[in-house]
Amino acid sequence: MESIIQVIDKRCVEQVKRADDLLKVLEAFGWKDTRPKRINARKESSLLLDFHETIEVSASTLIPNDFMRDYHEWYSGVLALVEGNMPSRTNEVIALHEGIKGVKDAPIPMIRLLQSDNMTFEMQVTLASRISHMQSVVASIPAYMNARLYDVELAVAQTYVRDELSEADVLLKSRFVRAAGGMAGVLLERHLKLLCDRHHPPIKYTKSAGISKLNDLLKDGGAYDVAQWRKVQWMGDIRNGCDHARTTEPRKEDVRDLISEVGKLVSLFVV
Repeated sequence: MESIIQVIDKRCVEQVKRADDLLKVLEAFGWKDTRPKRINARKESSLLLDFHETIEVSASTLIPNDFMRDYHEWYSGVLALVEGNMPSRTNEVIALHEGIKGVKDAPIPMIRLLQSDNMTFEMQVTLASRISHMQSVVASIPAYMNARLYDVELAVAQTYVRDELSEADVLLKSRFVRAAGGMAGVLLERHLKLLCDRHHPPIKYTKSAGISKLNDLLKDGGAYDVAQWRKVQWMGDIRNGCDHARTTEPRKEDVRDLISEVGKLVSLFVV
């Protein structure tokens, strides 16, 4: 089953493709740029002509009804995507279509250009520029969504860790030393695995990998230095002392330090 991000990404790709189709149709009933193509130029760059260069055109050309219908359908889809997934740029897209109200000498809005039966060369350049602009906004939505999702995941993870560490601290104050140390150890191991997953490139580990193995992998992968490795190694030893039955009970002071150090590690090495 596709995730929401995958569905949105697919819809964005579709709208970007439809924009390319609109630009091709626009050039087909308008005017073509016969200049040599520039290296690494964008697809629609041929439509954004340099006004300082001459081109022989007739006074105007008829705007097909099909183009106006296709544009409005495309714009509705674009607006819905932007409003729902990147609302901070909604006004930008609306301004390209409807113009900037109340601003003197503002550019002619897209909707007014399309209300004309005929299109001049200058109008074609403007239409192509506006479509390309909106196309770029839609194309940027997946990156925006991924960044926002990462922020949400980070906020949830940090909140969860804080809550769990607070619970471990309560257990410690209630003299459940082993339970408190075990809980802090679970959070430590989970965070080390997240660090492996988020590392570039991701650090691979086995399902059964514990704190010691994860710690070695992160040090060898350059996630942190030897000093931090030694600190995590000590934290792992305290956790093991809480999880495994021994003749000597874990010291309350050591478990308190473990809880504190797990909190510092999570804050310092953000996933």
